[in-house]
Amino acid sequence: MQASKSRFNLKNSLTLFIADKFKFVYSLLLVLFIVTSTVIFIYAPSYKTVEITGTEAKRSQVDESNAHAYVDTYYIYTTQIDKSFVLRNEDNWVYFKFDSADTQAEAQNVQDSTAVVKYYGFRSNILSIFPNVLSIEKTNTQINGLSWLGYFGLIFNTLLFSYFAFKLIRLKSRLKASVLLPDAEATKQTLEDNS
Repeated sequence: MQASKSRFNLKNSLTLFIADKFKFVYSLLLVLFIVTSTVIFIYAPSYKTVEITGTEAKRSQVDESNAHAYVDTYYIYTTQIDKSFVLRNEDNWVYFKFDSADTQAEAQNVQDSTAVVKYYGFRSNILSIFPNVLSIEKTNTQINGLSWLGYFGLIFNTLLFSYFAFKLIRLKSRLKASVLLPDAEATKQTLEDNS
């Protein structure tokens, strides 16, 4: 009888220990949600209507030990309502973009006219990071914002993490109930025995 009671107390203390650690799990879930939402927001394609003002190609050495290893990085200079916007134009295997030279030629063709630029990424002056162009299309309409893929990703991410948070809340309440319910029944039995 004593062994089963000590096993029961060990189970209760372990269950309460796990239930107390849920704040850490919630915090971890929130951090994971913020990180994945940021990644989705950065790497989902966005659209911007701009006027292309210039293009440039810069050749840089990839590896200092190999004198013949160079990479061409293309840049596209644009303006949008008196605000300059610089884009990088490099091949990207994630979006199956292997035509950066063709995209650069398209940018030169539509220079000094309005075009819709599809891109991903963000601009950081400190880290010298530029958004990467996926495509350029001449247009007269204004299109700005995130693509449907970005919105879908953010909504899916929110629903997924809401589901996990709901499951964690239910698990925590079940764990606490499994500890408190037997204690309540034992107290009730003790009161009945004493009366």
